[in-house]
Amino acid sequence: MNQWVTHQRGDSNLAFRDHWRVSLATLHPMESKVAKEARLALLADARRLTPEQRLNAFLAHCQLMMELHATGQKIRSNRKKLRT
Repeated sequence: MNQWVTHQRGDSNLAFRDHWRVSLATLHPMESKVAKEARLALLADARRLTPEQRLNAFLAHCQLMMELHATGQKIRSNRKKLRT
C-alpha cells in the first residue's frame, strides 16, 4: 500500500510515504504449527462443500449471529432499566 500521508503540527507539514506489508507472521506471531494446520484443513474442507451445503452453512451462521445479536440487545436493555 503506497500512499502519501500528511500530518500537520502547528505551521509545519510532515509528509511521508507509507509502504508496509502485513504478513501472517505479523498478525499471528504466536500461532502454533497445529493451529496453522487446523486452519488450512478447515479451508480445504470448505472448498469441498457443494453449493447447497455452503448455503446451509451460511444460513446456520446467520441464525447464530442473529441469536447473539438479540441476546446482546436484551442485555443492553436490562442494563438501561437498572440504571434508571
